[in-house]
Amino acid sequence: MEYRENTIMVLLRDKENMSDTTAIEILDNLTSKAVTEMYFNTAQLEFDFPKSQAKISYFTEDSKFPDVVLSFAELTGLLKRKYNLIKVSGKYRTN
Repeated sequence: MEYRENTIMVLLRDKENMSDTTAIEILDNLTSKAVTEMYFNTAQLEFDFPKSQAKISYFTEDSKFPDVVLSFAELTGLLKRKYNLIKVSGKYRTN
């Protein structure tokens, strides 16, 4: 069974982890490269800027919640769809 989606959903579904404001901060960070790690209630997001990838990790080691590596394009698509975000004049905002 594939558990990759479990880890992604931990980040996206937990209201203590994520909001539209947090999603915008993540997307802004992809271009600003201000931080390399973001910590949430039950997940961690690490940015590998040279590879244009982000790794989502569950707060504890669990085989049902493996680390997931996404391209920045995949992460951007997930956040834009989940939080109905659009880019206006170079900045993301809710639609």
